[in-house]
Amino acid sequence: NTASYSELGIVRSITLIGNEVRRDALAGPAPAVSGRIYRIEVLTDRGDLRTFDYSDLFGVQVGERVRIHDGKLYRS
Repeated sequence: NTASYSELGIVRSITLIGNEVRRDALAGPAPAVSGRIYRIEVLTDRGDLRTFDYSDLFGVQVGERVRIHDGKLYRS
């Protein structure tokens, strides 16, 4: 039986931190850029600042209330 953990917070900032670079056999001799990476900062109801890096913002906006469940960010 695995316990799950959830908490709530508000998106404090969203920053484009760069392009994701893929280094594998499909990329060939040079790394391939496969998409943008966004850093989402969330201020939790407990006062902790949590950061999440995602390639898609899935509609999240600064000031929006979100849920953190098992280390992943979800829109509330």
